[in-house]
Amino acid sequence: MMMPDSKVSAKSSSRRNRRFTKQRFGAAWRGRRDGRRSLPMIPGSPADEGLPLPDSDYQRSLQVRTDEIALQQRAALLESSDRIIAAVFGRATDVCRHHDAGDLTKAQQGRLRASLVAWTVRFEARQSRVEAAVAQANQQLAWYWHGVRRSHPVLRAVADRYKPPGRFSREARLNPLPQADLLVAWRPRPVELDPVWTDGLSLLEQIHVTSAHPEAASFGDLVRALKIIAAPA
Repeated sequence: MMMPDSKVSAKSSSRRNRRFTKQRFGAAWRGRRDGRRSLPMIPGSPADEGLPLPDSDYQRSLQVRTDEIALQQRAALLESSDRIIAAVFGRATDVCRHHDAGDLTKAQQGRLRASLVAWTVRFEARQSRVEAAVAQANQQLAWYWHGVRRSHPVLRAVADRYKPPGRFSREARLNPLPQADLLVAWRPRPVELDPVWTDGLSLLEQIHVTSAHPEAASFGDLVRALKIIAAPA
């Protein structure tokens, strides 16, 4: 007999599988549709560094969507971590002040470290969600581009003549397609992670400290405090 928790888990897994299948087929269908319309347009002549990246509305829409998710997660993180953020900045100020006065204690340093650990735990939980959204978007982009290459007249012709592990067929060498060697590796720009999510310190740097945090000082104090507590005794 299936237990209640098992039923919930099975239903959740089934929903994820259906969502995964829907996204995969939707992205591939969009790619085949754009490919049949000869989109993206093949550049007339390559630049010095090669072909410019494909100009794809689909890639841009995925980037916009993941940027929105990143902003939502940022807002949720800051709202739920209000006290922790105040403690980080306030304790950083204490470390700098006591260091300058020559009476900095291990307890004061420890309190700053504890606040930073608490912030890092909260940050990494949200960071993983943003990174998952970026990875999912890039997977959709790969499905989309596979559809494009299967239906785009020029890209399909190049693929038909291309022979692994990196050379063209005799027919392709005798009757080369324009820029064929460049089009083989032509790919859209991947969906990128907002740089602010690379580490917790980058996000703290962007936080505007309001009157709700009267004890919090500037980000420069935090940077200085980190150097102080990292220095050998």
